[in-house]
Amino acid sequence: MTILKIKNPRTGAEDYEIMAPSEKELSAIAGRLRRAQPAWHALGAEGRAAVLLKFAEALAAHREDLIACLAQDTGRHFISAIEVDGSIGSIKRWAGSGGALIEDFKDSGRSQTMPNLAYKTNLRPYPLVGCISPWNFPLTLSLIDAIPALMAGCAVLLKPSEITSRFAAPLQAALAEVSELEQVFE
Repeated sequence: MTILKIKNPRTGAEDYEIMAPSEKELSAIAGRLRRAQPAWHALGAEGRAAVLLKFAEALAAHREDLIACLAQDTGRHFISAIEVDGSIGSIKRWAGSGGALIEDFKDSGRSQTMPNLAYKTNLRPYPLVGCISPWNFPLTLSLIDAIPALMAGCAVLLKPSEITSRFAAPLQAALAEVSELEQVFE
């Protein structure tokens, strides 16, 4: 593991540390997530939506910690509150509509231009999706790709920005409260 020092934007002081995994550790994490993904996909859209709703509740329980960490890293308290609440709302929207989107996308038929050509859509999730979060809206931009990928049945590996990474601790605490999701989202 490599220790990265994080600067507080208000003071300029390096007052926080994160542990970045080594290449070997990262490979082991990715392998574990890939192995867990088939069981996650097997839950079906309805099962994954139920788990994501639990995650939204867990994030709401960690709301104040998330806001405090985001505000400390970005210097924006009010916007940080909007970011957390918006992320919770986004998860609820994906849980509510993701299954229907998946079902609506399933398609098969015949080509109108080439009637002898039949087609069928086969939706298969990626075993692992990597999400890299930029610094400016760390939680929102982490989850904007992670949540739809999870809803689709993928496992997700999140890399927060090393500049605004404090939110990762309360995010991991929320994940720890949702054991089904903890297996496929890190």
